[in-house]
Amino acid sequence: MLPEDRRLTAEEIEGARRLYGEYRAAAGLTHKAVAREIGISEGVLVSFHTGNYRGDREKIARKLVRWQRQHEAGQRAGLPEQMITTGVVEEMLAVITNAKATKSIALIMGPSGTSKTMVCKAAAQLIPGTIRLEMGVVTRSPVAFLRTLARAVNVSHKLAGTEMFQRIVAQLQGTNRLIIVDEAAYLTRESINCVRDLHKQAEVPIVLVGTKDIAELVNDFTEFYGQLERLISFALNISEKYGSTDRPLFTVEEVVEFATTMKLRLTPDGAERLTELCCIPGWGGLGKARNVLLNARMLSKNKAVTAKHINSAIRQMTGVAGLRRVEQRVERRREAVA
Repeated sequence: MLPEDRRLTAEEIEGARRLYGEYRAAAGLTHKAVAREIGISEGVLVSFHTGNYRGDREKIARKLVRWQRQHEAGQRAGLPEQMITTGVVEEMLAVITNAKATKSIALIMGPSGTSKTMVCKAAAQLIPGTIRLEMGVVTRSPVAFLRTLARAVNVSHKLAGTEMFQRIVAQLQGTNRLIIVDEAAYLTRESINCVRDLHKQAEVPIVLVGTKDIAELVNDFTEFYGQLERLISFALNISEKYGSTDRPLFTVEEVVEFATTMKLRLTPDGAERLTELCCIPGWGGLGKARNVLLNARMLSKNKAVTAKHINSAIRQMTGVAGLRRVEQRVERRREAVA
């Protein structure tokens, strides 16, 4: 078990590297299979294994130790295809696992493109018994929310609201099943109150994931004297914690790894340009980057993608005006972090 409250020593990183080699050999696994599960390229993993990696060795060591612990417990890493474990992703997963361990309510708030939904899906695979709900316009009311949850826990969704709620509580009591509510900002205030009552009566951990609007939804101090707010043990606001030059949403290394999962190479200026775009809150992060790279691949004729290819891809996708808007957002972010 590696310490979480400080940087790893060279000896600890070397120990993680050695233990990975021994465990992989004993389990009969390939580097390719392990790399896919922990969300990095095979080349990076082989380089680390042979002691030649010059990137963030601590990051790789922690990934491998966590993967080995999960694998020994009979679990797979559960990362969706094309997902890489960035610093933001790891912090979101930590909030979710802490909420589960403490049977509490947690909030994860952030703009689009920060892999929130992919993390929800990964957590549902990582943690047995997890219930993942994805909210929307048609599921925002209390009754619609309960019907969605009822289907997930094998309770009839045709019951009246109060009886349906009581059956759901009875089904969940004593199970400690984790409930992840994605796109929770769609919920009404009444639905959020329903979430509070569900947590209190069934005593199950709940994680609300969505945009920063969730913070206002759970603010019930005036109406209910803070009965919900006091139940929240963990809250991660991605926009507040990340976005500066010290803690960007994505690093160049992470964006290069992402491109590698698409079997694409980026030139240094291409990697810098795409990283700059991914770090703009609300631009779309790696999800938007995927679409840009698909277009840039055709423009580069399957050669290394440059900053010029990326700009041309954006212009092709959104027009000259769209590219100009992107440039304006880049400039605003540069000014904000200066």
